[in-house]
Amino acid sequence: MQIFPGLGRTAEASQPSTDLIVARIALNPAAPKTGQIADIVVFVQNVSSASISLSGFTAGVAVGSTTLTTNAYTGTLNTNGVIELKYTGYTVTEGSNIFTVSISGGRSLTYEYNTRGAHLGYVEYEAEDGYYNGQLIVPTVFRHGDLASEARGGKAVMLTERGQFVQWVAAEDANALTIRADIPEGAPQTISLYVNGVFKEKITLNSTRLYNLAGYTKRPDIVDYFKTSGMNEKLNYRESHKLLTTPINKGDVVRLQIDANDRADYYCIDFIELEYALKKEKPVNLVSIADYGAVEGGKVDNTDAIQNAINAAIREGTAGIWFPEGNWGLMNVIYIDILHLDIPEGFVFAGAGIWYTRLNRIINPEPPNEFWYFGFMILGATVTFQDFMIDGIIEDSEHILELHGSGITGSTFGANSRIENLWIQGTAAGITAGLWWEDYLSLPPEQAQSRGTLIQNVRIRETTDNGLNLHRGRVGVTVRNVNSRSTGDDGFAMWSHATGSSNPGIGNQGNIIQNCTAELQRWGQGIMLYGGRDNQYLDIVVRDHNFGMPGIIVSMWSGWDNDNLTGDNRFERITIDRCGWASDAYAGDDSPIWASIWVYGADRDIRSVNFKDIDIRNADFTAVKLMGDVEVSFENLNIDGYCLGTNATHLEGAAVVYGGATGKVYWKNRSISGGGNNRPEEIKIWGSDNL
Repeated sequence: MQIFPGLGRTAEASQPSTDLIVARIALNPAAPKTGQIADIVVFVQNVSSASISLSGFTAGVAVGSTTLTTNAYTGTLNTNGVIELKYTGYTVTEGSNIFTVSISGGRSLTYEYNTRGAHLGYVEYEAEDGYYNGQLIVPTVFRHGDLASEARGGKAVMLTERGQFVQWVAAEDANALTIRADIPEGAPQTISLYVNGVFKEKITLNSTRLYNLAGYTKRPDIVDYFKTSGMNEKLNYRESHKLLTTPINKGDVVRLQIDANDRADYYCIDFIELEYALKKEKPVNLVSIADYGAVEGGKVDNTDAIQNAINAAIREGTAGIWFPEGNWGLMNVIYIDILHLDIPEGFVFAGAGIWYTRLNRIINPEPPNEFWYFGFMILGATVTFQDFMIDGIIEDSEHILELHGSGITGSTFGANSRIENLWIQGTAAGITAGLWWEDYLSLPPEQAQSRGTLIQNVRIRETTDNGLNLHRGRVGVTVRNVNSRSTGDDGFAMWSHATGSSNPGIGNQGNIIQNCTAELQRWGQGIMLYGGRDNQYLDIVVRDHNFGMPGIIVSMWSGWDNDNLTGDNRFERITIDRCGWASDAYAGDDSPIWASIWVYGADRDIRSVNFKDIDIRNADFTAVKLMGDVEVSFENLNIDGYCLGTNATHLEGAAVVYGGATGKVYWKNRSISGGGNNRPEEIKIWGSDNL
């Protein structure tokens, strides 16, 4: 399944017996917007052992009922050679753009580009879309602990023997590689990287598993719940990344292969990402931490050096501090507190780029706080963070369980703060904007509410808690172009926690989360809304929840202590794929029956929530589930695939309104298809005569 950066599935999974294959489909530019003109680029590869002569060779690109023909190629295509064909002048449509390319006697391929979701510059290559001599694995039904189920799109390629490989054709130049793969837990192992048939370097793969329990490992009730339910405690796949010693050029054949000295018992490859990472130079108006005692190498705690650099920058009137290229160890939290530090507005924390500057956690034997002992804590200051990685992962089974503190916690960010071009992984949460304590309620509203804060172009990976959380009265915050992957709780949350809110009686207000992707989570929802006024989720992709929880949840429950939903709260142009699950693996009344969208008025009413242009695909359970006193609207709801699981007890209709529900639900323009287990293509109402 090729994805950049949308979602989709492969039309043909088996390897071809022919000599030519469609090896890759791409767009140029790589991430066009709706209405933009783009080229459709088709890479065709000769996978035979002999050269092939071609004359007037073209490829047909099927887009809906229309077939577009590429330019022609005449010449000799050598073994493993690649040609690039092109159709010029395609107009990109909103949402899903699906291209199926067929060639005479060769392997066809389907590619889906989605204008929704995050577009962060890397190109994604699914293993099942590559050319391989290993085994394609596909689940029959969703199962925790199953390698195919926990792969993106439900497909992966298994390599078990020396000489087995999976390869792709690079659609763009690249010098940086990310791999999502599974190997047996234990010591890290290598796999060999080849380019155009020539060995280049070894890539080390992480093997320490992340817990599905995520940030709840210190909750004995949840731990016991997991252990007695028969569920897998750990997620199978891990991510590994490498800045390459030799760049990859567009059209190169990139191969991962088991060689004699690659010693894992198996390598299950889910996908790779390739990108071209540029290094940034130090601006003249920033103070380098290296000039104040910081030691590169990742093994020495640089807390004091960083604080000294901050103090010097304030004293000298410079714009901020600089993290040079390298690994910089950090054992504690860096506090930026306007009540105790005279920090100028817009103070900058900058690095040489997310692939070049890394702040990594060092184990603190005596952490000053159980939960917050790594990362940055912003207390009312207006700041800018840009161009570096925050890495809290320590690759051993003991310390990977710990809550490490958010990468950046704004309790609270000052007005007009900026967080951009960051990579945050292995922390508790990625970014938290909001008060976790009530100590700073004396701040004026413009400082306490994070007004005008912008969070953009951020990748969040393998956290033990939320990817991003707007908490306790954020006002006018914009989040855009953020990818949250393999997080231990909600991907993107807006929690209008009432107690201690900086916007009393209203909660989060006027915030926008747009063009973001939540994928491969281990717990929580893709996107979550608990109370608030006039908040929006726009142009979002939620896909492949590894625990099967909802893509979207809107909930009002007194246990969350959230403010009421008021105003006009909107979910628009959202794609949800492989989210929502029903299983008897849990016992009794605790059996989860999570829908792709769950609107849950547990003990308080839900009002002012509107869904528009929603695409739901491949739901194991029902697509939409409504409970409690609700008043919501759905316009242009497209459901394609629902009730696909095997739990007959809980499989119902495409959309279900549960017993006791009251209020009003408005439906306009809905399309329902692909019901599994003979479930009807309809909305079912169970014992709710009040709707």
